[in-house]
Amino acid sequence: MTIFITLLKQFIRTGRTILLLLAAMVLIGCGSGSDGTAGADGTDGADGTDGADGEPAGPIISAVSTIGAPVYPNGQVQLFASATSAEGLPLSYSWSLPDGWTADDTENDVLVLTAPDEQAVQGRVELEVSDGVRTRSAYVQLATQGPTIEDWSLALSGDEPLENGETLEVSVNAYSYDGAPLAYSHSIGGLPVERTGADWNWTPVLAMGGRYQVETVVEGGAGLTSRAGSEVAMKSASVWPGLGGDRQRTGRSQSPGAHGAVGNMIWRFETSGDVRSSPAIDAEGNIYFGSFDNHVYALNPDGTERWSFETGGDVFSSPTLSPDGTLYVGTNHSYVYAINPDGSERWSFDTDGVVSSSPMLAIDGTVYIASWDNHLYAFDADGSEKWSFDTGAGDSVISSPALSVDGTIHITTNEGYIFAIDPDGEERWSLDIGGGLFSSLALGDDGMIYVGSIDNHIYAISAYGEEYWSFETGGDVHFSPAVARDGTIYVGSSDNHLYAINPDGSQKWSFETGGDVTGAPVLGSDGTIYFGSTDNHVYALDSNGTELWSFETGGSVVGSPALGSDGTVYIGSMDNYLYAIR
Repeated sequence: MTIFITLLKQFIRTGRTILLLLAAMVLIGCGSGSDGTAGADGTDGADGTDGADGEPAGPIISAVSTIGAPVYPNGQVQLFASATSAEGLPLSYSWSLPDGWTADDTENDVLVLTAPDEQAVQGRVELEVSDGVRTRSAYVQLATQGPTIEDWSLALSGDEPLENGETLEVSVNAYSYDGAPLAYSHSIGGLPVERTGADWNWTPVLAMGGRYQVETVVEGGAGLTSRAGSEVAMKSASVWPGLGGDRQRTGRSQSPGAHGAVGNMIWRFETSGDVRSSPAIDAEGNIYFGSFDNHVYALNPDGTERWSFETGGDVFSSPTLSPDGTLYVGTNHSYVYAINPDGSERWSFDTDGVVSSSPMLAIDGTVYIASWDNHLYAFDADGSEKWSFDTGAGDSVISSPALSVDGTIHITTNEGYIFAIDPDGEERWSLDIGGGLFSSLALGDDGMIYVGSIDNHIYAISAYGEEYWSFETGGDVHFSPAVARDGTIYVGSSDNHLYAINPDGSQKWSFETGGDVTGAPVLGSDGTIYFGSTDNHVYALDSNGTELWSFETGGSVVGSPALGSDGTVYIGSMDNYLYAIR
């Protein structure tokens, strides 16, 4: 399975040159409906059929070509998009132009682009192709001087999402008209990998599954660069590595068999305090969670205890698993702990505030976690502090960080700010929503950021920090939404409802419970929505909002579930129990 990017070059007789780069953002989805993704001839859901050759649902951008390169300053270049719909749906095209570059028509598959009347001006042209349901994107970066990527290809040894142990290979063919030597660097998820040549391969073993941007940067003379990249969906080493299930915290299960629970209790495990922490589940099915009895627990798949680890305070934070089995978790007495697979302490770090935030792990093992001391921290796997980001006096961080495809870290603060932070700890942008933001963020496949507020709204924010829409509920929104593959946003509110919201911000449906819906919902591979309520119940709904079943616990359910590979629902209750429901 290979993504080819082809640049058709037409040379104009001039001493001036153009840098042109193209990256087709083609996600090669699973043809099988077993994970809820449609193939070309398949259907969504657990019983979907294989699509032709594993083609994904939605538009497929097979190539974007150019004629007229290199372009004169103030000259023109033509871009041609080649796209198809596996379902035979009509396609629409939308080009976004960088500052200084102009075009008369940006809504067709052909774009005639006029360059600025300057040399060494770079600009990124973005393309979105939509079939009315899903979108795919590609980008071209142009300049009037510097290196050119003639073609860039990404080959995967298996279908997406790429399994741990499968291989990713990148091949780059680049040149420079001015003859400057070229240097190559590659990154995955915003972090560099140790490769310097044009061709390289990588076998992922990831803590957090989700979407990653694979990118190559070619640097030529005068410090000018050309870059190409594409998004790839990859699985984590664990069944459910942490809160939200993946690095974008979408709430989706990566396991094809994560569906089919009918609401029967398999077992329950008693602690000595409320269980508000969302469990993590490793590849063998072992379950890890915290309790308000100052302990972190590890259970076998049958619900028997493997070990417990005593902390100095209540554990609201949901633990996160690394590929080597190390468990990271925060506590209400200000500590962050790293716990070995045998339950012994690896290291701990004392912040100056409650750590209700759940950790997020980057591909290089960096641990991101926030504290009520107004900081987001980044630690190396050995516990040494890489950097900390100060959100401002009195602006504590209750929420958990989420990562975009390029590694940007997103957090919210209780004063109503959203921060986007680069992997090196520098602020990229911030946005003042107003009202407290206790909710963590969830990121859609299109990069849209969704977050709830105690001002009774859920907001949709672009990857650049611009508000797109807001949706009003009848109460506070304390926890993060879940985002389905079709773009539907599911979120609970203290008005006793779970809401389903369309990607345009309109309401799809709502479901009423007998209490606040404060925990984040999660999504099975067949689209089933699982969540809890302070009416002591765990609910399962289909994607139309119809109740499939409910299960009664002995206390309020304020945390978020985790889904096992066989569809077992693991969730805690304020009756001090962790439940396994199948």
